[in-house]
Amino acid sequence: MAKTTVHLTNLSGDTATLVSSAYESALAKIRNDAAPIPFVQDISPYALGAVVYNVGNIVKWIVLWTTDNRVTTRVVPVGSVVVWKDIRDKLSPDHADNSFTTDDGGVYTSSADINPTHDGQNLSVTISYAPLN
Repeated sequence: MAKTTVHLTNLSGDTATLVSSAYESALAKIRNDAAPIPFVQDISPYALGAVVYNVGNIVKWIVLWTTDNRVTTRVVPVGSVVVWKDIRDKLSPDHADNSFTTDDGGVYTSSADINPTHDGQNLSVTISYAPLN
C-alpha cells in the first residue's frame, strides 16, 4: 500500500473548515497563514484521495488525487454541489490550477503539485486570495 503525504496551505485570509474527506487524518481546520501540518494516508493502488473544505462562507476548496500522480483542484462557490464525475474528468498528471472570481472581483486560486516518492507520493496544495486592486 502506498502512502500519500498531504501538505495543505491556506493563504486565503480566512479559515478553511473540513466538509468531507476520504481520510480520517485530514485536518478539521486550516487557519490562514499557518504552517502546513502534513498528514499521511495509506492509499490503495488505483484509489482516489479527496478533501473538501469551505473557506469562510465564500468558496469551497476541492482537491482530488490518484495513486498514479494525477491531481485536480477546484474552487467553487460555497453552496455548490460537488459533482465528482466532473471533478475526476479534470485530473491531470503532476500539476493542477484553478481559480474563482468573486462578485466583488477578488480571486481565489488553488495550485496543486503531486510527485512520486520512494514509498508513495507527496501532494502539496495551496489556496490563496487576491482582492481586486
